[in-house]
Amino acid sequence: MEILQDKELVRKKYIKLTDDAKNNFKNREYEEAEKQSSEACKLIKSNDDAIIIYGRAVLSRICKEFKSHELNVLVIGDIMLDRAFRGLPATDLAVGRHNTVTNNIYMLKNKESETNTLGGVGYLGYAFLPMVENVIMIGTIGSDCEGHILKEICDGKRGYDGTILKNENDINKKIKFLPVIGDKTITTTKIYFFDESITEKGDKAIRFDREDIKIMREEQNLLKDKIIKAFDSIIEEHKLQDNSGINKSTISCIVIDDYEKGTITEDIIEYISTTAVENNIKVYVDPKYEWDKFKKCDIEAIIPNRKECKEGLKTELPVQASLDEYPQISEFVIKMDSDGAYFFDKGKSRHHVKPYGENDDASDVGCGTIFDAYFITSMLCNNSLPESVFLANYAAGLMTMKQLGQIVTPEDIIKNVTHEVDYFIKNKYLIESLLIK
Repeated sequence: MEILQDKELVRKKYIKLTDDAKNNFKNREYEEAEKQSSEACKLIKSNDDAIIIYGRAVLSRICKEFKSHELNVLVIGDIMLDRAFRGLPATDLAVGRHNTVTNNIYMLKNKESETNTLGGVGYLGYAFLPMVENVIMIGTIGSDCEGHILKEICDGKRGYDGTILKNENDINKKIKFLPVIGDKTITTTKIYFFDESITEKGDKAIRFDREDIKIMREEQNLLKDKIIKAFDSIIEEHKLQDNSGINKSTISCIVIDDYEKGTITEDIIEYISTTAVENNIKVYVDPKYEWDKFKKCDIEAIIPNRKECKEGLKTELPVQASLDEYPQISEFVIKMDSDGAYFFDKGKSRHHVKPYGENDDASDVGCGTIFDAYFITSMLCNNSLPESVFLANYAAGLMTMKQLGQIVTPEDIIKNVTHEVDYFIKNKYLIESLLIK
């Protein structure tokens, strides 16, 4: 009888905690809701109600707190222009068809169906904008119209959708862009055509790449000096020194986004790493396939996708031996596309965060970049590694519902988690074992 009474007391306490947590979440008191749902989870294990409210509260709390941190992020890497066109196959009557034209001819839907947006490291800088105080960016462009468009977007003369603004004040936040211009360099441009007759949203594209990596690499020595000069000017501008004489900086972190187009070389990485150590700045890296250039560098976290990890470490899912090859990298996080993400704790144990959603056919364009921005910002705000990956994985999932050139904002996450259930249930074990304090 006494045991039954104890169980009833526990049940009543659990119900009160979850009800209070739901009310606090509704009133945007996320931290209090997180604490109450955490206590409820400890009372009755694997109970979905408490798990769901805890998941909603922790993601909302992190997004809300971004605004209280004045972060300055410096991003360096290969910048690109993403050009998107949307339309439908033309009828034979609508166009004159020459004998040499054997494939379909497409026609744009309207003027608004053509957009120019930031790509590569430019898109990463844009993804950071809603979360941090300032974004500073260094990237290589050519003296061509595509490079000019990129600069106009960053300078606020165009919107981030590439449209020309009537008033410069129409754009709220600008990226401070230090363009490195190569005399022969062609501005890397990704051209997407979305055939809206294939799917309702037109989310599958034909892509054309406008670039010449050979020319970029021929100019690397000249470009390297220009990149280092731009980098040094930013470091000097943001340098501080405390009473002990230790160098500090108002730069919160440096993010290296390497697409192996020619901007990021081993010399530049070593120079950035050395300077960052001297000024107590954390370095994050989204690599491509050549990882040897990172072995001598102090890196807070490396954030590859599945293919980059397989090429860089010669294994899809790293083991102790492969991680030990990079002793100066503190954290390993692997973006696994539709399989979610993996991260490794200090003991090198692997943890899996299951994906948001179930649509394997969803477009993954931009998802990795959104993941990077949310993961890094969360870490800079002193959230734990599991919390930061959990948030970034959810943000990347929301990106599958966006179009090319759009981003996921903290407000998007706070709005969506209000109704989210599946993501938290799928990650129940992770929440109970790693997130609940």
